[in-house]
Amino acid sequence: MLKKLIKIYNKIRMKPIINIKRTEKGKNTTLGHLYYNKEKFCYTLEDTVRRGEKIPGVTAIPEGVYKCKVTYSDRFKRKMILLYNEPDFSIKSGMMRFTGVRIHGGNRHTDTEGCPLVAYSIANVPDKNNDDYVIYGTAEHDLTELVLRDGKGECIIIIENCFDTIDGIINDILI
Repeated sequence: MLKKLIKIYNKIRMKPIINIKRTEKGKNTTLGHLYYNKEKFCYTLEDTVRRGEKIPGVTAIPEGVYKCKVTYSDRFKRKMILLYNEPDFSIKSGMMRFTGVRIHGGNRHTDTEGCPLVAYSIANVPDKNNDDYVIYGTAEHDLTELVLRDGKGECIIIIENCFDTIDGIINDILI
């Protein structure tokens, strides 16, 4: 039993770890920071977090631990990071199921369709086009290359909601 646990630990330990810390929640967007092996790497922008409810294309995936694999996307016609926790490469959380969740570039919540967007810069654009935040300067290619290089195309992704303070709870009630 101990040998099996050590083997599993070593397999996981060898993979890069991406940590997305969601820090701000707006009406339509969730803003965060992405860390690659504990080093701050870029910003993230996602659809709004909805607890226990999924509205297709406008709901961020739930916080949690996910596997990822760099695979070819037929939709985007390039290799991209795919997040999953099910054998069919989907994400399941309670009664919610998300499919085709990839980390990619984009600027606004309308670009996400439930996927985390990654970029090096952020602009605060309150109430313009219903955008709470806009990010720019995609980090997708660089992040994908790191996962290919360091993890042979695989990594672990940890997503945390770090806005669950009293302000976050009040914001949930008001929005």
